[in-house]
Amino acid sequence: MPGKQPFSPFPYLAVLIGMLGCGAPSPPDQVATSLEFENTARPATASPARDPRVIVRASGMIALAQVETDGKFADELVIYSSHSGGDFFDEPVRVDPDGGKVVAHGEGSPIFLQGPHSQFHVTWVASDQNGQRALMTSRSKDFLRSFDAPITVASGGRGEPAFFDAAVAPDGRFAASWLARPTQAGNLPGTSNLIARVSQEPGKELKAPVTVATDVCPCCSPALIADDDSNLHVAWRTTDAQNVRSMAIATSTDHGDTWSEAIPIPELGWKIKGCPHSGPTMAVHDGILHVAWYSEAHGSPRLYWSRQESDGTFQPAMELSGDVVDANHPFLGTADGRLFATFQGRSPDASGSWPITGIYISEITGSGALTPVEVPTGSGSASYPQMSSLGASRMLVAWTEQEGDARRAMVARARIQVP
Repeated sequence: MPGKQPFSPFPYLAVLIGMLGCGAPSPPDQVATSLEFENTARPATASPARDPRVIVRASGMIALAQVETDGKFADELVIYSSHSGGDFFDEPVRVDPDGGKVVAHGEGSPIFLQGPHSQFHVTWVASDQNGQRALMTSRSKDFLRSFDAPITVASGGRGEPAFFDAAVAPDGRFAASWLARPTQAGNLPGTSNLIARVSQEPGKELKAPVTVATDVCPCCSPALIADDDSNLHVAWRTTDAQNVRSMAIATSTDHGDTWSEAIPIPELGWKIKGCPHSGPTMAVHDGILHVAWYSEAHGSPRLYWSRQESDGTFQPAMELSGDVVDANHPFLGTADGRLFATFQGRSPDASGSWPITGIYISEITGSGALTPVEVPTGSGSASYPQMSSLGASRMLVAWTEQEGDARRAMVARARIQVP
């Protein structure tokens, strides 16, 4: 990578993930996992950056997408590749060589995906000199050496679109979902519509947008995912006339042409006259759909998790964040055949009421979420983590870290060991 700053893989910080407060044993098919993190996290690249997204190919190549915040690629979306397991990264490739300012924030950061046949997709919001925004997507068919001309998924005025997600199904179809202002009367005041758009076929033009839901919390990004059968699922935060906000999910089995009625997740609704700026996250593990989200319904910032049952309903919400203080912005991912949640929060053991925000990770098993483990971070305030499997019982966690006015994309690797 630029600057040739190698990881220090030894010694590792050995961490054992135990069970949550009740002390219940793991189910027979799940043994508590040990994560051995590197002692020290470090910037992924030498460039100031934020909003990292990581993909790992079967060959072991690591691809890192991030927003460069200054320098040659100011406010541009760039891709780095590493063939050394993350020790070093090659020179970056610009996703949009013709320019177009990237508009990125934690709830609306670029999405980086790998589809079948080693095709890569990047989706982001761009802004022109007049402040007009558009949701864009581009594809690489030559192993990240270049990207196709960007395609406009949705366009809007100032401030819209801003909250979105994207997915690539196993059959190769691209899908995007985003929040949009209502164009007709009927919505509750201040709410948005949830829109989805899917490609006709792999690599083909996009079909017309479809409204999935109305009366949606206006600044919590939706979560979009495709399951193993290429069915699409989208999760969002609902709202009602009493300002009670809850989680719901809809499914499309016909490539986005139609969507099911909203399926509520059994939880205590959160009454708030405002927007949490914290959307859900989803993952498919062993063919089962999982969702996690943030809520203050019980009086404090907590993370919750649920999984879908065989009849299509969801289990009642279960706590995910343990004793971590101010837990927020979860991300679900899989590694070594196991399901994990990584999120930001403050240490419950630190002295003082406001220790710096760090990154945590918890394994989710058949009996629930295990005790969160703190990931080694740098000296800044860490937020919006992501994770990816590195294969062969390894994982990588990435996040944005801010210290003063400086922001950087940070990474830490871990080995996964099962006793």
